[in-house]
Amino acid sequence: MSNLIGGINMVDWFGQWTEEKDYSQYPKEKWCDYDYMAAWIREQGYEPRTEMENLITNIFSFYESEIENHVSDYDTENGNFDGTYAEAAQAYVMDSGGLSEFDFEV
Repeated sequence: MSNLIGGINMVDWFGQWTEEKDYSQYPKEKWCDYDYMAAWIREQGYEPRTEMENLITNIFSFYESEIENHVSDYDTENGNFDGTYAEAAQAYVMDSGGLSEFDFEV
C-alpha cells in the first residue's frame, strides 16, 4: 500500500515520512502516528523551532522510554491509558511541560 493521494506520499517506499500541509484534505484512514501528532501540534498553534519530524521523533522517543516498563499512567498496552498511542503521547507531552520541552536537535 503506498499512501499516495494526489501525488503526495506521506510515507515513501524508504519509510521516510513527509508532513502534509493540509490534513483536512488527507483521509484519516491513511494517517500514521506521525500524521496524528503533526496535525495535533498544528492545532496547538505551535511552530517547531526544529523540523516537525525531529520534534515528533523526540516526543515518541521520550514517550517510549516512559512506557517501556509498562507501569506508566500513559501506557495504552497495560490499560493504564484509555486512548490511542498518539493520544497517550500527547497527554505525556502536555504533562511534561509542553511541546517546547521536546523541540531540540539530537
